[in-house]
Amino acid sequence: MKRLKKFLTPVTVLFFLALIVRLGFLIYHFKFSGDWQSRLYIPTTYHRDYDSLAVSILKGYGFRGLDMFQAFRQPFYSIFLAFLYSLLGYSYYAYFGVFFVQAFLSSLATVFIFLIGKKAFNSLTGWLAGLMACFYSPFIRIVADFEPENLLIFIPLVFVLCLLRIEDKKSLGIKIITGLTMGLTILTKGVFLFILPVFTFLWLRLISVGKHF
Repeated sequence: MKRLKKFLTPVTVLFFLALIVRLGFLIYHFKFSGDWQSRLYIPTTYHRDYDSLAVSILKGYGFRGLDMFQAFRQPFYSIFLAFLYSLLGYSYYAYFGVFFVQAFLSSLATVFIFLIGKKAFNSLTGWLAGLMACFYSPFIRIVADFEPENLLIFIPLVFVLCLLRIEDKKSLGIKIITGLTMGLTILTKGVFLFILPVFTFLWLRLISVGKHF
C-alpha cells in the first residue's frame, strides 16, 4: 500500500491519465486493426511540407521540399520528424510511431502545466489546470497529425517551468536549458521571436518582486 501511495503522485496520475486519453483517441481515430492500418493516414496541405522536408533531411538532400527549397517552414519540427523516421524507418508505420511520441509529449505537457500552476500559485491551481489540459480537445486531436503545435505546447512549457525555477536552482544547467528551449521554440515557430522580449520582461519582474507578480 505504501509503495502504491508513493507511485500515485499527482505527476504520475496526470501523466498516465493524459496518456490513456490520447492513446484511446488514436485507437478510436484510426480504428487500428490487426495490421495497424485500417484507416490510412495521408499528410495533406502544409502537413505534407513537414513530411517531405523530413524525408529530404533524412536522405541527405538538405532542407528541400517536393520541388524547391522551403525556408518559410521553420526547421525544428521537420528535424524532429526526420529523427523519428531515422529510428523507425520511413514507412506508413512510422507515422503512427510519430503520433505515439506526440501523445507521450502531450501527456508530459499536462504534468508541466500542473507543476507550473503549483509553483506559481498553489496545488489546487496546478490540479485544475492539469486536469483541464488532460481533457482539452485541441490538445488531444493534434497528436494525430503533423502539427508543429505538438512541440509548441511542450517546449514552451519546459521554458516557463525553467524560468520559474532558475532562482531556486541557481545552476548553470537550468539556465542553459532555459535558453535552449526558447531557441528551439523560435526554430519551431518564428513568431515566438517577438514574444521573447515579453518573456524577458516578465522574468525580470518575477525575480525582482517575487512569484505573486
